[in-house]
Amino acid sequence: MDVESIYTTLKNIISKENIVEVSFVPTLGEDNYKPFLFIENCLGIPFPIVPKTLEYLKKTFVALRKNIELNYKELNYCTQSILLINGEYITAWNERKKLMQLGYIKPKYDLELTKLCLTKHPKSSNLWYHRQWILKNYKDLIQFKNEYDIIEKAINRYATNYFAWNHKNWLLDYMNKTELKEEFKAMENKIYKFISDHAGWNHLFVILRNIIISLSKEEKDEDKKELETLIQEHRLLVRKYMKEFPSHETIWYYLRLLTGLIDQYKQQIYTDVDKDLQSFYDNEITFLQEEYLNENNPNTLLVEEKYALQYKLWLSLIFNNQKRKEDDSNLIMEIKSYQCMTEDTSIDYLMDIINNNKKK
Repeated sequence: MDVESIYTTLKNIISKENIVEVSFVPTLGEDNYKPFLFIENCLGIPFPIVPKTLEYLKKTFVALRKNIELNYKELNYCTQSILLINGEYITAWNERKKLMQLGYIKPKYDLELTKLCLTKHPKSSNLWYHRQWILKNYKDLIQFKNEYDIIEKAINRYATNYFAWNHKNWLLDYMNKTELKEEFKAMENKIYKFISDHAGWNHLFVILRNIIISLSKEEKDEDKKELETLIQEHRLLVRKYMKEFPSHETIWYYLRLLTGLIDQYKQQIYTDVDKDLQSFYDNEITFLQEEYLNENNPNTLLVEEKYALQYKLWLSLIFNNQKRKEDDSNLIMEIKSYQCMTEDTSIDYLMDIINNNKKK
């Protein structure tokens, strides 16, 4: 079958059928839309025809875009065909932006196109950016539930999908205080699904940061109390996940982010800043000593002890006070004790940091 006929067939499918999913398939189809497979609204593009079809489409695209006003209908089909096969082809996405701005394509239609392309190319950065461009320029089309459904499906296809999580973070800028708090609670309840995914924990961090910024704008006492309560409850939840999922380093990294966030926005969170911050520090140190740096606790894994030592140093660097200097002495002994048991040299840098800090 010649490549021009293949393109004509693909155009017929795009114009006549409601496609809900796209994928590459190993064999040629033999039904009405051969060589394509079209079953239950799912389009299968035979892998053997991809190279020659894509080459033909790109050449056609270059010729068509020379006169966009005359060829806008054919450009619409040609760019769709290219993007179903290659979601990263940024020139085609940019051409569709032009068609949209000229009124030849409806923004809502391209939202559906990006949704369809994401079933085949869930990690395509240019695809996600095109979707963001549409929503940024046509804000009335933003529907959080719909966006989150699309994101969740993309993440389910590829768990460590940075671009999907980035889109989720981007949407937070369009949420009000109530929506942010609802999203925060929802994410807290399902973070266990992404326990080893830094992007998932980072999303939780970005929501909390946005909540702090949002609530601190009016500088009300009740907002400070709400923030303090929210953060206290969140810290307890993080500890719960640390117990349920031991040895997951992602949680310990998040704990550092959370501590840094609290220190950065201490004026917005606490009423008596010095006293409350010292209480926070003491509470964290006590938690580490009792749960992870306690030689009488047989349930602690060695790797957890390592993470606890790293976090303890992180705390000591942030909270530069007299009590911290006392804790540094204890920390040195704890590091040496850990190394005696494990012969682990990967935390030698902790001693270097402590010694360099003493010289300052």
